[in-house]
Amino acid sequence: MIGAFVGHFLGIKGYVPIFEGNHINSIEVDNKTIPLGFDLYVDKFDIEFYENTRTAKAFMSYIKILKDNQEVASSIINTNSPLKYN
Repeated sequence: MIGAFVGHFLGIKGYVPIFEGNHINSIEVDNKTIPLGFDLYVDKFDIEFYENTRTAKAFMSYIKILKDNQEVASSIINTNSPLKYN
């Protein structure tokens, strides 16, 4: 599961949990559904560990942005590096 910060053209930001292999096309803000105008798809989620430990070094989400079922952008989101689109 990842948390993605997504911005809407009105400047609204939301936190959205998305599981690997799933997608969203709207966010909930103040009990209102706001369409994004694109699909945000989580292709893969990965955790990098420090060598010889079970301590997480980085969390990475491999993201695709689809518009009209066509990929228009892709990105790797990691700790302290949120997705910015639009």
